[in-house]
Amino acid sequence: MTELHELSAGAQLDALRRRKVSSYELTRHYLERIERLDGRLGAFTTVCPEVSLTEAARADARLAAGEGDRLTGLPLAIKDLFATAGVRTTFGTRALSDTVPPTDDSTVARLRSAGVVLLGKTSAPEFGAACFTDGELTGRPSVTPYDLGRYASGAVGAVAARLLPLAHGSDSAGSIRTPPPPPATSWASNPAEASSAPHHARRSSPQAQRGRSRARSTIW
Repeated sequence: MTELHELSAGAQLDALRRRKVSSYELTRHYLERIERLDGRLGAFTTVCPEVSLTEAARADARLAAGEGDRLTGLPLAIKDLFATAGVRTTFGTRALSDTVPPTDDSTVARLRSAGVVLLGKTSAPEFGAACFTDGELTGRPSVTPYDLGRYASGAVGAVAARLLPLAHGSDSAGSIRTPPPPPATSWASNPAEASSAPHHARRSSPQAQRGRSRARSTIW
C-alpha cells in the first residue's frame, strides 16, 4: 500500500480535492515523520504543529465547501530566511532566535493565500551567506538522507526525506541548483558557491519530490 508521503505533491492535491484524504490527516502524517526523522537530518529550525493542524482543519472546511484554491490543504515549509507571521523566523542566526514577525514576507503571503498549510521553517545558513547549513541553531548540520555525511539545505533534506511534499527555497548562488558539498568543505574553499548576493537579489522557488526515488535513503 502506498504511504501518503510517497505520493507526489500533485497526487496529494488530487486526493485532497477528491476528498480521499483530509488535510488534517496529511498534515498529521508529516508532523509525525518530522518528529521521528528530523533529529538526524537537521532540516527544520521550527516546527509549529498547533498552527499546522489549525490551518489544516480550516483547509478541510474550505475544500468541503468547494472553496479550495490551487494549493489548499497541502503541507509546506518556508525557508528560515523569510518572515512568517506568528511563527518564529531566525534568518539562520542565534541573534534573532526569538524573533516572531507580525507579518508575512510577500512570497509567504502568496503561498498562504493559495491555501498551503505551514508545517514550520527549514534550516538556512546565517543570513543566507554560505553555501551550506552548519546547524548554528539546531546544533547539527542539515544533511541529505541519502548520505548523512553530506551537507544540504534544510528544504532539500526535508523534501528528499519525504518530510514534505513541497518546500520553499531560495537561490542566489546555486542553493537549489548545485549538489551539496561534503562537511569537510568550507565556505572559504568554495567561494564560487558562496551566497554573496544581497537578500533582495535572491530568487525563491518551490522544491518538490518527484515520485519514487531509485536511491536508497540511509534513514528510512
